[in-house]
Amino acid sequence: ESKCFKISSIPAPDEVYVEVKKALDSSAPAAAGPPDLLAGPKLSGVDIIFVLGGPGSGKGTQCDKMVAEYGFTHLSAGDLLRAEVKSGSATGQMCETLMKEGKLVPMEVTIGLLKSNMMKSGGKKFLVDGFPRALDQAKCFEEKVGDCSKVLFFDCPLETMQDRLLKRGETSGRSDDNIATIKKRFDTFTSQSLPVVDYYESKCFKISSIPAPEDVYVEVKKALDDDVYNIGESDAPAPQSDPPPEQPAQAEAAPAEALLDSTSDAPPGVATEG
Repeated sequence: ESKCFKISSIPAPDEVYVEVKKALDSSAPAAAGPPDLLAGPKLSGVDIIFVLGGPGSGKGTQCDKMVAEYGFTHLSAGDLLRAEVKSGSATGQMCETLMKEGKLVPMEVTIGLLKSNMMKSGGKKFLVDGFPRALDQAKCFEEKVGDCSKVLFFDCPLETMQDRLLKRGETSGRSDDNIATIKKRFDTFTSQSLPVVDYYESKCFKISSIPAPEDVYVEVKKALDDDVYNIGESDAPAPQSDPPPEQPAQAEAAPAEALLDSTSDAPPGVATEG
């Protein structure tokens, strides 16, 4: 009832059509992404890691290694958008035009696709590759989906990324792997995505992706192994600590100062640079 227009079809067709046009013109459909994918509460009980870096920085290669060793579910924002483009939908056609121009697609589309695929996967540990690409995306994701636990930022010079993308373009068939589009993507990354790295400074690990992939992965593991990400680790028995030294029977109760001194310190803070 709330979205139904009742139109009398007794008059002549031309007059009926006047009423039809009134109905259509008063409720033009929204052009943004699928809003239903963003509906509902935030995800709970999940661990989300954002994987950031410029185009050609090697994010995908490192994500493959993390999935194989740690059991993450890998979601590439770019892959999800390209699948939407391939579907031929109106949203996909819009995305294709923007991607060719090196611009960002509406965040409602990207976040909606990410949330939907996270829910469908049934996983609990996620690598979100190539997202967020701007501060408003980061804040919207936090509001609609959930907070990230940490950020891995693969730092790489523009010249190196350009060489990698041009080489990939020889066989990838991707429309955005050409010199003109690559330049636009670099400009977009620098102006809009780098502020995201600053926003997550307290939980961001900056890792140079200039070395060989195997060497880069050594630094990735250092960032991940600080937390409990190993498969089955949560089921492992807790390590047994050595029993405290036996106190003499005649010893008096320890003074408060001694108890404070014997309390173990909190774990050291996680370094924010790889």
